[in-house]
Amino acid sequence: DAPWGLASLNTYKNESLPQDYQKNFTYLTRHDGKDVNVYVLDSGINPNSTEFGSRLSIGPNFSTDKVSDDLNGHGTSMASIIGSQTFGVANGVNITSIKIFNQWGDSTHSAAMEAFQWVWEDRVTTPSKYKRSLINLSAIFERGETFDEAINAYYLQKQIDTPTDNDGRNLLVLSAGNTGGDACNYSPAYEARTMVVTAHDQNKEIPSWANNGGNCTFYAAPGHRIISFNQRYELSSGYGTSQAAAFASGVLASLLS
Repeated sequence: DAPWGLASLNTYKNESLPQDYQKNFTYLTRHDGKDVNVYVLDSGINPNSTEFGSRLSIGPNFSTDKVSDDLNGHGTSMASIIGSQTFGVANGVNITSIKIFNQWGDSTHSAAMEAFQWVWEDRVTTPSKYKRSLINLSAIFERGETFDEAINAYYLQKQIDTPTDNDGRNLLVLSAGNTGGDACNYSPAYEARTMVVTAHDQNKEIPSWANNGGNCTFYAAPGHRIISFNQRYELSSGYGTSQAAAFASGVLASLLS
């Protein structure tokens, strides 16, 4: 009973799926992401004992909201794609929520940098807590000289490397953006050491709204009519490179477990 996005992970490169996105498909995986942690930098994640149980940890809130709850729905949706029992690509993965977006979906460069620093400190202080870890940031930021320099000097030089590293570094998985242009025009997507993911539909085609130009986007994942949970754990259908990045994070978690 898997939705098409999950089922597509079991298909070949040029194999498309029926256009009926509510049709029941099958999703099979040998690895569920156990012993891997995904730090989700988003609008927060609302706990659910059935879907996540003890696998979900609530980290700090760097947004302008006064609470760490997901008031927007985007973060809970991304987490459900990455690792929920019902829709998760890796339904055994551990997830840590770090809130950087408020209920309106707004964030700042400083909130993102505070989140990156917290992740680094968490991995350094608890190096044996998880076998591997990665970061999912289903968002893009406008480029700014100070932010770009901080990303490169502080975060990327200290943390980003290949997915096989186990010395406190975390692969950063990013959405390419939905502006129909070049992901290289945004931060941190311009950085070559990040994994920037665009979206494809049931036919394995890139929609016109998905950023796919330039030299920054080399990966594509399901991002059209994707079924997930909203902040109230109601079924929700959405589209975007955000969903695609969440799929990619789930796949990486499975491969690393």
